[in-house]
Amino acid sequence: MNDGSMAGVNVRRLAAIDMYGTRGTTRRRDLNMKALLLDTAADAIAAGGVAITGAIILAKAGWYWLDPTVALIIAVVVGYHALRLIRKVVAALKAAKRL
Repeated sequence: MNDGSMAGVNVRRLAAIDMYGTRGTTRRRDLNMKALLLDTAADAIAAGGVAITGAIILAKAGWYWLDPTVALIIAVVVGYHALRLIRKVVAALKAAKRL
């Protein structure tokens, strides 16, 4: 990796730590922060899944089935959390409409 890509990885790590650290403060209910954290976590999980899966496929010849399997697992996990967030957003919009 070149220095530019490593700097980007480090920035993402710091942003994730900052977002995780603010969970107990007044920003806990902020849906924008939750969406940003979900997006960052999904990117990190996908990158980690691709790296680990690629290493396993290189080590074990013929394990090509692992790539779509891991991709499907990642998609299900991210999709589940995204649907939960969408429900919260819809509930917040309905509550704001009543005001």
